[in-house]
Parts: sequence; C-alpha cells; structure tokens
Amino acid sequence: MHRAVETVAAKRNRIDILINSAGITGRTNIKSHEVDLADFETVMRVNVTGPFLVSKAVLPVMLRNNYGRVLHIASIAGKKAMPACWRIRHRNRPSSV
Repeated sequence: MHRAVETVAAKRNRIDILINSAGITGRTNIKSHEVDLADFETVMRVNVTGPFLVSKAVLPVMLRNNYGRVLHIASIAGKKAMPACWRIRHRNRPSSV
C-alpha cells in the first residue's frame, strides 16, 4: 500500500481524494454473544483498521499539498440483495453503462 501511495504521489505530485469502500459483514443470522472472536477481529481489520491504515498513508500527501478529501462508504447492499433498488436507479441509463 505504501508503495502504491508513493508511486502515485511521485507521478502526480498529489492525491486529491481517497475513497475507502471496502467492507465485510462477517457471519450473519447469529446472536451477538455467539460471534467468534476471530470473526469479529477479521471484520474489524477490514472495516476499521484497513481504512485507518490507507488514510494514514495518504493523508501526509494531502497535507503537503494543503488539500484533500477522504470519503468512507458503507452499505448493506453487500449483505442483502436489493433488485428493486437496482431497477429503479438504473432503468434510465444507457445500455452501455
């Protein structure tokens, strides 16, 4: 990750935006007290530690240029299929998109 940030910063001399959109839900349909610690730690590594580490790597470049935006995205769409929403949002889009 650090190498990727350094490569972009060296080529472009800036990073204007970081979008953190990775996330997992872990096991579902179980009671909270039945969640295995290893599963909990995996979810936390992906959903919390991952964005923290990427932000930590990118923010110095943004601060050096006195500009930058960080966007964290979360969605339940990865857990639950929502075909009605897909049809409504995408019915008027060109077929090539």
